[in-house]
Amino acid sequence: MTDSDIKKSADGGPPVSLSGRWRMCEVRVISLENGETIKRGCGRAGLMPDDVGWRCFYCGNYIFRRSPTLSSLWFHFKVGREYWRAMSQGGHNFINGVPVSGFPDSLPSCLRGDLTETRPPKWFKYYIVFDEDQFQKYLEEQGR
Repeated sequence: MTDSDIKKSADGGPPVSLSGRWRMCEVRVISLENGETIKRGCGRAGLMPDDVGWRCFYCGNYIFRRSPTLSSLWFHFKVGREYWRAMSQGGHNFINGVPVSGFPDSLPSCLRGDLTETRPPKWFKYYIVFDEDQFQKYLEEQGR
């Protein structure tokens, strides 16, 4: 089976080939500060347009648009928070088991209840743009 053999039915209609819309999922190797290397991408023609950019059909790799919508960022932020485990142990901070410097969770506890909202709350656009100190000042001005 090749990429051009993959078909999709739109609204129950006849199958349509999607191969013309796919892009190559470029393999990228990222080196972390600790020397660990992470591979992203699979090298196959599997990138499909998504609400936040491009997503690989084969490996699940995301390539985000330069300016995604606030709603799509909110969706991915909420999904990411479902799997978020921040903890402090032995004087070290960890996020999902990975050691980090600074605070393990920059989202104030008073805002965690908003993660059930389907639409982005007013504070979310400021959370994205501001650094932690600016965001904290914004929250204080809003009385939160």
